[in-house]
Amino acid sequence: MVPSTHFIRVYSTNGPKEQKPVIELNHKKNIKSLVMLNEINVASAGDDNEIAVWDLRKQQLLFRLLGHIDKILAMEVLKDGTLVSGGDHSDRQLIFWLLKSRTISFRIKNAYQGSIVCIKQISEILLATVSDVTLAKIKSSEVKIWSLITGK
Repeated sequence: MVPSTHFIRVYSTNGPKEQKPVIELNHKKNIKSLVMLNEINVASAGDDNEIAVWDLRKQQLLFRLLGHIDKILAMEVLKDGTLVSGGDHSDRQLIFWLLKSRTISFRIKNAYQGSIVCIKQISEILLATVSDVTLAKIKSSEVKIWSLITGK
């Protein structure tokens, strides 16, 4: 039997090797990306085109973010708390989410060819005139860098 990948399972590190999860949350479809937003909240995204934000203490869904038209494959929380998500080859957009207001700050459409596999903030290699960038690694081994200020 193949285990389902639409669950978020949290295990205790203080228990035996073979144990049941302490928390189990059910995302609608398969999860492709999971990020910790803070000590108690986690965001999951995947095949259902949605980002689900969960409260681990209460073990409940807080809200969903809608805006992608296909699978979401990667997410990253920026230093300022903005959540960035990238989609599958048919979605081809980066969306920058303001989590407090649950709204889109801005989006970059047709940002890439192929599918994003990883998004990371890399402030160590910035030029002095640019305040920050987001790096997206594409499946075709191509790497693109966008300015968070201009979107280019």
